[in-house]
Amino acid sequence: SSFCVCTSPDGKTALPCLCILDETFLSLHMPSGEVHNLSPPCTVRALWPLPRGILLENADPDGDTAAFVLIQPLEEFMPVTSAAARRLGKLLCSVWQRPLLVGFDSARQAHTLWSVRCDAEWQASASWEQAGGSCASEAAQSFGSPCGSDGLLLFMLLAEQKTLHIHHLRPRGRATCASSEIVSFA
Repeated sequence: SSFCVCTSPDGKTALPCLCILDETFLSLHMPSGEVHNLSPPCTVRALWPLPRGILLENADPDGDTAAFVLIQPLEEFMPVTSAAARRLGKLLCSVWQRPLLVGFDSARQAHTLWSVRCDAEWQASASWEQAGGSCASEAAQSFGSPCGSDGLLLFMLLAEQKTLHIHHLRPRGRATCASSEIVSFA
C-alpha cells in the first residue's frame, strides 16, 4: 500500500488518499470514504507516490513503457517512457514531495535519480547517476529528502559494502551538481 495525493474525481482539488494494490485491483480510498477500484494496465511491481498522483512500476516492462501514472481516479493510466531509451531499472524509492524516483540498473551497476514530468507525454529523464560499475548491487535502503528550495539529500545504504552514501544534489543550470560523502561502518 502507499499514500499519495490524487486529484479529486471532480478534477479540481488535490486530496490525500490511500492506495492499496492487490492481485487484481488498485483501490484508491478517498477522505470522503469513496473507494475507487481500478484494474491496473500491467502487472505492478510497486506503487510510488508523486507530488500529485501515483506511479505504478511495471513488473514486466516491454518496449518503452516502464511505468504508468494515475493523477485522478476517473482518468486513464498514462504511460511513462524513459528518455534516451534507457531503462529505469528497479525502482527503490520516490521523493513524494518532488517528482523524483531512485532506480538501480543491474546491467550498468549504478543508481540513477529520475525526474518524472509531463510535457506532451509522461517521461522520466535521468537527472543524476552514479558512474557505471560503481555498485555491484542495489542499495538495501534508500530515501531522499528535499533540502532547501531545490536541493535534495539522497541516502543509500549499501549493505554488502557496509557503507552509507550521502549525496547532496542541487540543480545548476541544466545539470545537477553533486557533492557526496561515504560513511563506512563495521
